[in-house]
Amino acid sequence: MASEAQRRFGAVEAGGTKFVCAIGDESGRILTETRFPTTDPATTIAAMIACLRRQEAECGPLSAIGLASFGPIELNPASPQHGRILATPKPGWTGADITGALEREFALPVAIDTDVNAAALAEHRWGAAQDIEDLVYVTVGTGIGGGALVGGRRVHGLMHSEMGHLLPRRHALDATFPGVCPFHGDCIEGLASGPAIIARAGAPLEELGPDHPQWEIEADYLGQLCAQLVLALSPRRIILGGGVMNQSRLFLGVRRRTQHWLGGYVQRAELQAGIDDFIVAPRLGAQAGIKGALALALEIATVGATELIHADDNRAMAVLYAKNIATLQAFYTGALALAVEHAVSDHVLLASRGFQLVILQVPDAIGSTITIADPPRRRSETPIKLVFEVASLAAVRELAPRFGGAFNPKQREWTYRGQRVCDGQDPEGNVIQCREKVPVPTAQPSSQ
Repeated sequence: MASEAQRRFGAVEAGGTKFVCAIGDESGRILTETRFPTTDPATTIAAMIACLRRQEAECGPLSAIGLASFGPIELNPASPQHGRILATPKPGWTGADITGALEREFALPVAIDTDVNAAALAEHRWGAAQDIEDLVYVTVGTGIGGGALVGGRRVHGLMHSEMGHLLPRRHALDATFPGVCPFHGDCIEGLASGPAIIARAGAPLEELGPDHPQWEIEADYLGQLCAQLVLALSPRRIILGGGVMNQSRLFLGVRRRTQHWLGGYVQRAELQAGIDDFIVAPRLGAQAGIKGALALALEIATVGATELIHADDNRAMAVLYAKNIATLQAFYTGALALAVEHAVSDHVLLASRGFQLVILQVPDAIGSTITIADPPRRRSETPIKLVFEVASLAAVRELAPRFGGAFNPKQREWTYRGQRVCDGQDPEGNVIQCREKVPVPTAQPSSQ
């Protein structure tokens, strides 16, 4: 078995114009790297797999793969579209399944996130934000996107952040330019991206003279973006990367306009005398994206499911092995109202009051031997069952079938120590038990 020092990790930066494939180690060192243009999905994905196979033959077997992708992408593991490119103006790429292709070819854990979230992770791990845990990484190039870390963790929610599509106030010198965003016209990306600069000024920023009004316009829009990020996310640092930000003189204008748009409302030294250390360039430069993909691979390979539990967390925990974690996650969150605390491609951590449930994906070699009946057969011979406190047995009974499970009828409920109790099963036949507290009758005051 390879030692820790010998472990190798695959990294893919999937960009709208180019793909980068690399293999790195746990120190963040890139051992080999290959770039090729992004064309149609079938050709590009085939080239990606062939490239990683060549690199693996050169550097040694991989432990995991990280994918930092252009978006929008589906990051919810419970979604049947997980890992796929969502609606995009890039021809042919809507629905492209880069993640699935990697998982099927290599049978390894694959971690996916946006290219900007991954870059933020890389800058936190090896670059300009090693000393802080709350940061935003913004790339200003062909498009504008942003990724955030809060408490050292990447921010997800309804979907990933789309900071480039915030709507700014129009600059006085830019009142008539319609913007280039096909969705919003004059959002930040539509007004301040590289294509927007060319459409407005007829040339990229680096070809314009120092007195050209485009410098003032660009600094203002990016200053508005930074001010909004300060107010919305309260980061301790904002990192501005991408091709447009290669013009280092732009940073001075962005910092000044950020202060202008904040209007003195946030009284912190970091935003006054310390502004030069608050809005900074990426230390990793053009390697932020591919190193971000490497950081994703390291994260999924080295953070085991039980390691997600904090040392001082005294909640009870159970581990459930699943053939399809997305189906089980949907059941336990939808029918039993558990919350998602952490989710990656091969495991999810769900929680309710006083309890944590880790759902682990069984390896494909084992999963291929497991057949789930339709409807699933209850594994009643199992000597253990998971028990959950719920607000309403009736609600669980109604919701369970919607998410592929089943729940016994009301006639089979029983009472135990002040609780109504009923059994059911999840979509893979695992037996569950739910308990609803029985209200204690309120004593009526006696009439005298």
